[in-house]
Amino acid sequence: MATSRISGVSSRQPSRPESKSKNEKTARKAPSSTEPQKMRCSQCLEQFKDPRLLNCYHTFCCDCLKIHLDASDNKESLQCPLCKSETKLPDDGVNGIQRNYYVNSSDNNEAVKCDVCGEKTKAEYSCLDCAQNYCAFCLKFHSKLQGTKDHRVATVDESGSRKVKMSMALCKEHVKQELSYFCDTCQDLICIDCNMTTHKTHECQSLVEASEKFKQILSSAINKSEQQEVLTGLQDVKKKLKQKANQGSDKNDKLLETIEKQARHFCDLVNDVKAELISQVMEQVGSTVNGVKEETADLDRQIISFQALIQFSELLLAQAEAVDITMHGAKVADKIEKIKRKDEEHDEEREPSDESKSFEFEKYELVKDEIKEMFGKLIDQNEKEEGKVAEFACKDQEGIITAIAPCDDETAWICFGNEGILQRYSLRGKCLNTIEVGHKVDDMLKMGEDLYLSCNAKQKIILYNGTFSTFTRSKLCARGLAQSANQDFVIVALTEKDVFFNCSDDPSASLIKVNTDGKQKKIQGQNETKYPARIASSENGNIVISDWIELQITITDSEGNYLHRFKGDRKNDFIPRGVCCGTGNTIYVIDSETHSVLKLDSEAKFMKKVETVENCWSIAKDQSGKLWIGSQDGTVTVLEDK
Repeated sequence: MATSRISGVSSRQPSRPESKSKNEKTARKAPSSTEPQKMRCSQCLEQFKDPRLLNCYHTFCCDCLKIHLDASDNKESLQCPLCKSETKLPDDGVNGIQRNYYVNSSDNNEAVKCDVCGEKTKAEYSCLDCAQNYCAFCLKFHSKLQGTKDHRVATVDESGSRKVKMSMALCKEHVKQELSYFCDTCQDLICIDCNMTTHKTHECQSLVEASEKFKQILSSAINKSEQQEVLTGLQDVKKKLKQKANQGSDKNDKLLETIEKQARHFCDLVNDVKAELISQVMEQVGSTVNGVKEETADLDRQIISFQALIQFSELLLAQAEAVDITMHGAKVADKIEKIKRKDEEHDEEREPSDESKSFEFEKYELVKDEIKEMFGKLIDQNEKEEGKVAEFACKDQEGIITAIAPCDDETAWICFGNEGILQRYSLRGKCLNTIEVGHKVDDMLKMGEDLYLSCNAKQKIILYNGTFSTFTRSKLCARGLAQSANQDFVIVALTEKDVFFNCSDDPSASLIKVNTDGKQKKIQGQNETKYPARIASSENGNIVISDWIELQITITDSEGNYLHRFKGDRKNDFIPRGVCCGTGNTIYVIDSETHSVLKLDSEAKFMKKVETVENCWSIAKDQSGKLWIGSQDGTVTVLEDK
């Protein structure tokens, strides 16, 4: 049988070839652009040096492969830099990877000279192991030396191109026999002895026939027209990728400009508010200053008036006759006394007025998340929005759809809990089955072929698998149901009363696990949930709770310990009802206040409003990702979840 090898070449002593015709020589001097000597290593972009062939048939310089291996964490195998396929490394590493003897390391069309006897002698042979060129005379000695007689040798034409010839390849099983057949059954080269023994019942053909067949296969694979078609297709894809990148760059530029514009608008609004406040302060300061000026001017007049009367009185006393003093003295004295009395009676009036406004700046504590919400957010335009797939009214039922349990075949069980009716519907709205439970049902869960029904007033879980039976009983009212992430038990939400408005101020509530045998185990975590009317389990095992008293979505870990919560936005009241989990631990919740299906992330942060569905109440997700939404009037809406 054959060993794995790409080529072998004759090491036997060659004879000097006959002289070539002039036409042959001329033809050899015009090689096509695809001849090996024009090939370059795709890593260093230089002519191949010690080319090595990987299992994927891509060739690289030995040193380039060593550099590539040094940069890799995996030292057991080498990943092709082009196609990423793996080649297991031999014991001696890159040096042990087989050489590609078909790649010529010469990059010119000049005649190659013998490396042993000098530049004037033309080389006719090239040793692939020594990487040296020989004339016919020197090769005789090379072929006789003990250390080089088994080396592989190729012929060299006048242009310097090498022609690799197959040497005698020997069978591993019969070491003296040449490989001369190909076994189609085993897809291996074999010798004549193998053909007559272990492979005698197999489909075998001669090596010449097999070679011709594989030549045709290879020639067909590298058909020039098909090559061009493939290359054109790849170039078109490359061109489209570049166009997409350019479009993405332009789109990003516009996106950045939009963000900058919003930021400038934000700054303008802040500056407007600042200007208004400063204007109010300055207006008040101006009013105060003007009031002080008026009061100061009035006081100045009073001072001058008083001083003038005193001066006049002094002159009157010093110079006036009895007649003038008698005529004016009493009047002047009366004016002076009036000023004195006014000073005593209205002393506070002449103090600076305190009636002006005195401002203080009451600072609002800025929160980054609130600013982000006002500023805006990025939305992935490549993410297709959820779209309506179907909508139908249930047959003969107009009540509240308290629960939905999707099946594997694009059908779902619809629960009319108050009526105790279960109906199975197709995606097109065809009623396939109707079951009467006999009493009220709250929530519903499908696990395999079994349906689990919570009966809150009856304080038990019913199992339906063709017939009804009690799965387990509970001390509290059984409401929400969910399947564990591992699908090995049912999670049950227990409440104090069957309706939340009858509960005490500090109601009891808990979560339990129930295995397939009905054995219960309480989930002990701390979460302060008051009324877990609906629950869901995410891919990572977290439990999502719709609390109808706290009016919030609470996320706990698998042991019931509090992790996150969502209480709606600040603009609207939030009244959660149905809840389910999507891929990536996302959460879908019904908000009956706004008739909306909301999408939250794994940390209960708002992602988006999925859809408005009038009177929506319950929700469930099927295996294909579709959302089934039940309303309070017997209508089912199905949305696509992308």
